[in-house]
Amino acid sequence: MRTYHGERTRQGCTVTVDGRPLRVRSDLSGNATTAFDWGFAGSGQLSLALLSDFLGDDRRAEALAPAFEQEVVANLPHDSWTLHDPELAAAVAPLASVGGEAQDVWSGVGEEGDGAAFGDMPVDTAALVPAMRAAPEEGGATGRLRI
Repeated sequence: MRTYHGERTRQGCTVTVDGRPLRVRSDLSGNATTAFDWGFAGSGQLSLALLSDFLGDDRRAEALAPAFEQEVVANLPHDSWTLHDPELAAAVAPLASVGGEAQDVWSGVGEEGDGAAFGDMPVDTAALVPAMRAAPEEGGATGRLRI
């Protein structure tokens, strides 16, 4: 299981996967100057890098990146966050669904009892995706994530 960690420092934002720097995918974004950032819908640089690494499929990462940027990256805690494979799978599942049902590869992820940690804040991942899918007035997609 991979661990993705983002931290905001005085020198900028750093993102690692299993303790190693996450590769910036400027080859996918066409943008070699924008660094990783989160907490708002931005350039998509972090979305592309996370999804490409997690999925191992650049084309699929490109297809899912805009929605992932809005639903997940925009709602990550400002100072630091940590995501593991199951949390990413739970977040990607509704974005990758076909006909309203998640593809089999994501089955069982994000069910009751699963948990995650964003920074030092424990999060019940079963509530994560529905909270991100909520209407803006309920803190969803264009609002702040309410856990």
